[in-house]
Amino acid sequence: MYLKQSKLGIPARFLFVSDRCKGANVSYWLTNAIRIEFPESWHRFCMYHVFNNIRAKKIAVNDLDKTTIYGVADARSKDAFKSSMLTLKANLPRAYQYLVDIQPGSEGWVQ
Repeated sequence: MYLKQSKLGIPARFLFVSDRCKGANVSYWLTNAIRIEFPESWHRFCMYHVFNNIRAKKIAVNDLDKTTIYGVADARSKDAFKSSMLTLKANLPRAYQYLVDIQPGSEGWVQ
């Protein structure tokens, strides 16, 4: 991966959205490359892909569960994020753990 600000013409404060890529190592390296090359930017994960990854882990979810999972991404404060995560933990512990394992943690979700 070649992320260089001067080569791509990307401004210093930019929002990167990724799908968590294939494999933990790729996601780790992409996240770190963005953090190093664009320290003032934000990196977030696409909730559509995160949700599909939860399903791919054979975690059964219904429409109410989907609303709960998306509620985590919609949190507008750290308190709202914590509350959404506690609700998720109570109802879907495996989905909760999947989200907990996503780095950089709440900083990757809360605006």
